[in-house]
Amino acid sequence: MFVEIEHTLSLAYDAYIRESFLELRMQPKTTGDQTLQSFVLAVGPPTKTSRYRDWNHNVVHHFTIVHFHDRIEVVARSAVSTHPAAPALATVNDTRPYPDPPYPLLDFLAFDGPVRASAQLRRFAQGVPVPATAPLAEQVRACGRHIGEHFTYRKNVTSYDSTSDDFLTAGAGVCQDFTHLMLGLLRLRQIPCRYVSGYLHIPLRDGEAAQSHAWVEFYSPSAGWVPFDPTHNREIDARTRPCAPRCAPRSPPPRTSRRCTRRWSRSTCRCTRRSRSAAATGSSLPPRRSRPSSSRSSSRRAVDTRARAVLEEVAAPRPSQSHHPEVTERRVGMRHVKWAVVIGLVALAIGAVGALQAQQLSGEYKIGVLEPLTGNLAAEGKRHLEGYEIVRDLINERGGVMGKKLVFVVGDAVDPTVAASEATRLATREGVKIITGTFSSTLCGAASEAAARQNVIYWETSCVDPRLTKRGLKSVYRTEIDGTGFGWYNVEFIAKHLAHRLGKKTSELRVAYLSEDSSYGQSVTESARQRAKAEFGMQEVALEYYTFTTNDLTPVILKLKNANPDVLHHIARNQDSILFWRQAREGNDGNGPFALLEPGPGLIIEKLRPEGQAIERAFRSAVKARTGSDVPTGGHQLAGGGLWVLKLVLDAAKSDDPDKFRAAVMAMDLPVGSAINGWGVKFDETGQNSNPRVQHYMLQWQGGQLVTVWPEEFTTNRAKWIPLGAWDQRK
Repeated sequence: MFVEIEHTLSLAYDAYIRESFLELRMQPKTTGDQTLQSFVLAVGPPTKTSRYRDWNHNVVHHFTIVHFHDRIEVVARSAVSTHPAAPALATVNDTRPYPDPPYPLLDFLAFDGPVRASAQLRRFAQGVPVPATAPLAEQVRACGRHIGEHFTYRKNVTSYDSTSDDFLTAGAGVCQDFTHLMLGLLRLRQIPCRYVSGYLHIPLRDGEAAQSHAWVEFYSPSAGWVPFDPTHNREIDARTRPCAPRCAPRSPPPRTSRRCTRRWSRSTCRCTRRSRSAAATGSSLPPRRSRPSSSRSSSRRAVDTRARAVLEEVAAPRPSQSHHPEVTERRVGMRHVKWAVVIGLVALAIGAVGALQAQQLSGEYKIGVLEPLTGNLAAEGKRHLEGYEIVRDLINERGGVMGKKLVFVVGDAVDPTVAASEATRLATREGVKIITGTFSSTLCGAASEAAARQNVIYWETSCVDPRLTKRGLKSVYRTEIDGTGFGWYNVEFIAKHLAHRLGKKTSELRVAYLSEDSSYGQSVTESARQRAKAEFGMQEVALEYYTFTTNDLTPVILKLKNANPDVLHHIARNQDSILFWRQAREGNDGNGPFALLEPGPGLIIEKLRPEGQAIERAFRSAVKARTGSDVPTGGHQLAGGGLWVLKLVLDAAKSDDPDKFRAAVMAMDLPVGSAINGWGVKFDETGQNSNPRVQHYMLQWQGGQLVTVWPEEFTTNRAKWIPLGAWDQRK
């Protein structure tokens, strides 16, 4: 059947604003279930629109309005032919062991954003009566029944940014909440799954209104992506239609310098079923449509995780309109026709009273720096930015890059969606040819894909997600080791340095694994688990993941005490690490824990190569002049060390042309001890700096500070308290 969709988004402000930037996902997606026949986008006030394809293969339209306005209106018209092809749930009989998922599927196993791997979720999951060894379809049905037995559909209980924990506490919510919880249950069972938004249509004669809707798709090795509706605890039928699947609904609400006083969204859909032959239908034109007056049109795309959330829970409808998108039916022959259609929307509006324009002066070379400068990751993001600035000044004192003064254009990557938007802005509006950043494994994937779409070089200095350089993007590089390298180094230290001091063979060691649940924590932990078992036969006695924003780790600590491990392998960020050790010691700091980091106090600089000694001393002197500290922080070292390597590559390439730059990267071969942090340089074909060249160090808390203790040839300090004694014995 053919479906016509008209979707209108309106934003009104309480005063005139100077500049707005919006991203839209409104163009329906061509899938096995539907084919996009035509699409028209109109924006008012009139402006040029551009588009790109995001990491979930959704077409994203974006535009900027740079003159005064107090209102924005977007009208999207689509024509879609539907041909449902989703496999029946009863046909999905896969059982464990499943094949190892390919890298693209790992995103759909990760806990992030509103889907929290909390103790509350794990307790609820224990009530699912079907074991993880049962066929996939049976597990999905059991999870759906379990949710339906404990939760009620009710509006105005949760909000667009509510998490799975909020839903577990409230006991009621809307379709996005049922979907978040279903994602959590399936991911705990290591079943890849994703969030899908679209529309649920019920003919008017059934007494219900059509409405935006959300559901899940889970991955079956034999059947591919299979949909399931946890809100109604049933398979997807002809009344529902996916738009653009996402792995987690995480996009920010619209932001602007002025308050948006009115925001509403409406859509009108018409459906026809044609009784022509396949050939005639394929060649026939889609239904006719008219363009909105006084607006320009542009091609555009649809659906995002938060799309449904924005439309269903947030948008304020006009008084004369229904809260849900309006749906009208058209009679064909003498009967009503059921239809299901896909569309979703996420709009990001950023307004500014005045436009900031970076002036390109003769003799300067501009690059983009993308770090989280607000939000939960801001403290570390600001340290990285400071490290960039310190080394930028060192570079300019030493002739700049390619004979030009190095200058920065900075973007704030508060979350993955904004990271992608900011990367696009730096490339398209600021005109940079290189972007560096972003510190976090939760940000680097989105930012680097956005940069690659603009044919801009992306230079990562910190994120350790192994997937970053495994996507075939020839313009993406990383100077830091990846999660595999962290896991490798940790197990190397345990096997080669700790085992004999604990008086045990490596196969006798009892290891407990604890980690925050982002892609960073999971990649390091899984790498360590694999090497520890396969290469050294270490015994795994516990595995616990938690959300890094948690404020209580007491239940986890009690479990670990009961497991009685010889070694606790803990992957943390900052505040969660402090929280764990303070709760473990009931409020006091203590000596003893190790941390794999960049070099701290005790580093013997004379062990580096001459060129490495010179830049390391200059770097530490500059850090002390700016911060007063004799020792750089890890953020300073990662950002500064990565930027110094970028200078070396640019000087060798004498160009930022992607092909010439890549040739210089691949040709660079510097031994360990040549650069800041004692790093060496040797990139592989994926753009990853060799883990053995990126020398890392084991530090230990001694006397209230982290000091370098391993490798012993690089430090004057030695590890203490092995095995760890009682807290009060570590003096």
